[in-house]
Amino acid sequence: MAKNLSEEQIKHFISEVKDATKLLQLAFPCPEFRREWIPRHEVMQYLGFGATQMNTIAKKYSLRKSTIGKRIFYSVQQIIDLLNKEAQNY
Repeated sequence: MAKNLSEEQIKHFISEVKDATKLLQLAFPCPEFRREWIPRHEVMQYLGFGATQMNTIAKKYSLRKSTIGKRIFYSVQQIIDLLNKEAQNY
């Protein structure tokens, strides 16, 4: 059975949601940019690769990348295309 919340509890909950929203906006400050490019470390984490294996895969499949300073970014669309190309039906 649902418990009736007090006005104070509702205000607290709304405040918590607003705080969480702000944190998410800080973590992903530019969603338009992030749709096209993803940092190398995130690609490695998602695929479960170390640095050496990531370099090998990037060269083998000629992954498109952009380097800014010491940071490397990969094209999200190219990674999605690669995953789809390598998908196998069982």
